[in-house]
Amino acid sequence: YKGALVQFEKGITFKADSTLYQYAGFAAYNADERDKAVQYLMAYANAGGRNSQAITMPALIAYEDQKFDKSLEASRAALKLIPGQKDMKAVELNSLIQLQKYDEAAALLENNLKANPNDAQGHYLLGVLNSELKKFDVAKGNFENALKIDPKHFDSSLALARLHYMDAKVIKDEMNALGISAADKKKKFELDSKYLAKLKEILPYWERTEKINPNDQNVLDGLYTIYGDLDMQDQLSRIEKRYKDLGLE
Repeated sequence: YKGALVQFEKGITFKADSTLYQYAGFAAYNADERDKAVQYLMAYANAGGRNSQAITMPALIAYEDQKFDKSLEASRAALKLIPGQKDMKAVELNSLIQLQKYDEAAALLENNLKANPNDAQGHYLLGVLNSELKKFDVAKGNFENALKIDPKHFDSSLALARLHYMDAKVIKDEMNALGISAADKKKKFELDSKYLAKLKEILPYWERTEKINPNDQNVLDGLYTIYGDLDMQDQLSRIEKRYKDLGLE
């Protein structure tokens, strides 16, 4: 393949047509010259080539190599030629996320959801992005939307449960930061009552998530913390037994 690549590159210097770019790109890929593969296959598309494998390979190679600027560029170039191509849409979105261009990624998902409002995974991903943007109430709505479409969408259920637990944790952190003065003790007692009420409010989100996947350690850990703080000894024993059955002691 390395020898073939040399010959195709010589050919390109005399006649830069799409066929030579395609062969050079495939030869470069098989010769593990991945940057050249991206270069030549993108040149192939720019020269009018329309083989779908050759058009999509640059974005996939660049993303696999964690060159996210290049994978974003290549996926967008491919989508101009093959609109709606599923793999390229995924590379574009994930490249934006890896580059921490969350606003752009959120806008992209919102546009996709307008075209396909029943895409539960799309609503979940939008929730993840809004969580990154610290738009937590909006994110909760996104996860709820995903669960309306697919009540067993585990990732959305867990993400929603975690966001609600964050609301309780804010109260607990405030309580733990207090000192030992009489005023602090009084405040701590008030906050403790508020914290326990919040835990009772959010517990159904965790228990619903457990029903979807009763063996997930993240879910079991969350429930164990909540049951412990609510002093629900029977439920604590149940979770401890689950840990033992799963070998998670």
